[in-house]
Amino acid sequence: MAPRHKITDELNASKQDELIVEIINGRSFADVGRQLAISDSAVRRWWKTIPDDRRILVTARAKQAAELAEKREAADMIVSDGDDIDNDLRWLVKRLRRSIEAVGADDDKLLELAQMREMRMQLMDIGKVRGMFNNKIDVSINLASSPQFILLRQIILTVLDRHPEAKADFLAEMGQMQVLEHARQ
Repeated sequence: MAPRHKITDELNASKQDELIVEIINGRSFADVGRQLAISDSAVRRWWKTIPDDRRILVTARAKQAAELAEKREAADMIVSDGDDIDNDLRWLVKRLRRSIEAVGADDDKLLELAQMREMRMQLMDIGKVRGMFNNKIDVSINLASSPQFILLRQIILTVLDRHPEAKADFLAEMGQMQVLEHARQ
């Protein structure tokens, strides 16, 4: 029977995964122990029970989630900037209508209309650029660090352990594709 640990008993799997990522990113066992009111040696014992495969998978998931959040934030920023452009164009069109109706023979109004026409053209150009960005936002995920691919690779390697000749061929192919970064040998 495996030894019991306070961390395993009291923290759910997602909290344990968070701790794994924090420790891999440099958080000390002592700091984790202080937070959980246990000794750093108890944290170290828990850490030794975590298989390398789980550490790799948890880290890959955290990295993927962080990259996705960063890309979503960038996309949201582009979209929100577009709202300002849309609002500016609406304001300008309303102002143009009022000025055209009131222009008459007033030279100052004609100058104002010319300036608004120039502003409208600039806003339209900015809107076109924004439209190009909105249509071309792509999210790409590196297959080699994808948690699903790491899990699939582990399953394949486990099965191939039973067939050494096939495993050698498989590892050679994976090496050429440069997806062996975390594979066990």
